[in-house]
Amino acid sequence: MKANYPFDHYYTHHIGNPGDAQFYLKACLNSNAVLELGSGIGRIQTVLQQAGIHTVGIELNAQAIAIASGRGVKTISADMRNFSLSQRFDRVIIPYNSLYCLTNIDEQIKCLRCVSAHMRSKGTLIFDVYAGDAFSTEVTVSRTDPVEIVTQITINDELWDVYECSELDAVSQKITVTYTYLSQLTGETKRGVIHHRYLCSHDIPELLENAGLILDSMHGDFDESPFDDTSEFMVVRAKHA
Repeated sequence: MKANYPFDHYYTHHIGNPGDAQFYLKACLNSNAVLELGSGIGRIQTVLQQAGIHTVGIELNAQAIAIASGRGVKTISADMRNFSLSQRFDRVIIPYNSLYCLTNIDEQIKCLRCVSAHMRSKGTLIFDVYAGDAFSTEVTVSRTDPVEIVTQITINDELWDVYECSELDAVSQKITVTYTYLSQLTGETKRGVIHHRYLCSHDIPELLENAGLILDSMHGDFDESPFDDTSEFMVVRAKHA
């Protein structure tokens, strides 16, 4: 989570994709140790730990780490682009577009090189991101705030309407999304901004190769259906090259 986003609004609004927690649980069931990057408040970690799977999270936001610790999961304050742990892991997971929060290709490669260094010889990297293929034909697109709300969230019994607008640069594969939160109770407005450097399906093999990894499989959803040009997600498994 970025500093330019109200904490409570971020974690109340952005709660993962349907089926992702159960997907990661299934993928990690036979693991002795799992490392999660961008682990946040421990949403995925908690599911894994309840199944008896040893997990370690990496997160930078101090508030998120405090909540995760209260849930009883181990979280280390570290940068996912540059971390060094003594432990090696059977699975390294990067759920819910966290890889996209690294906003240039060099940062993404640095992160995956750290991942490779922390995977056991037969370990697996698993991550999910939205597929950027649909953006590849666009050059620059700006979208203004919609007239209607896109969703609503409740924080401490207060209902907030949520509006979304985005700006896309398909040349650099960057997208900036601004969420506006309007309190129905007080009329107060808050805003949160997310910057992503997204990937297209054809980017994945080269990105992994630059980090000493190789693509094992790529699916289009958490039910492990085949990836095709209609897929919303890229669910990627990789191993040591």
